[in-house]
Amino acid sequence: MDTKEFNLRAEEMKMSGILKGFIVCTAILGLVLFLVGLPEIGKSILRVGPEFAYCYYPWLIFLWLCAVPFYIILAFAWMIADNIGREKAFSYENEKLFNKIFKTTAAGVIFFFAGNVLFLLLNMSHPGVLILSIIIIFIGSAFAFCARVLEKMCSIAAELKEQNELTI
Repeated sequence: MDTKEFNLRAEEMKMSGILKGFIVCTAILGLVLFLVGLPEIGKSILRVGPEFAYCYYPWLIFLWLCAVPFYIILAFAWMIADNIGREKAFSYENEKLFNKIFKTTAAGVIFFFAGNVLFLLLNMSHPGVLILSIIIIFIGSAFAFCARVLEKMCSIAAELKEQNELTI
């Protein structure tokens, strides 16, 4: 292994570690938001409008269910970071993981939108909340699109890498 290869390997391991650090921080911040922030926001809404008490637990459970795809995506991101650290950044395995991230994100966005509409129809929400949730839906859709683009790029790069390895 020459110096250039060694430096490249060290850089990949460093990137992998930084990515894993971001993933852990995101998971912790998500826990704080879902387990502390959302219940406190709900309680503050109840202090202003106690007539909404019947909405507190259904909304809280719904938002906690929305966290499930978030943590599944973080697990897939961890696997991708691990592959980067093992010199498999552009691999068919990462292509499949990006596809899973795309599908999980799309399912989460659809679930979030459907839940918001359902709560509106059950008179447990306000049209303004649905309009505000469109921002979250847009961000989730953009994230899903980015995962789809990265999936395609991984596919092309893995194919080029495979062809390059076959060339003498």
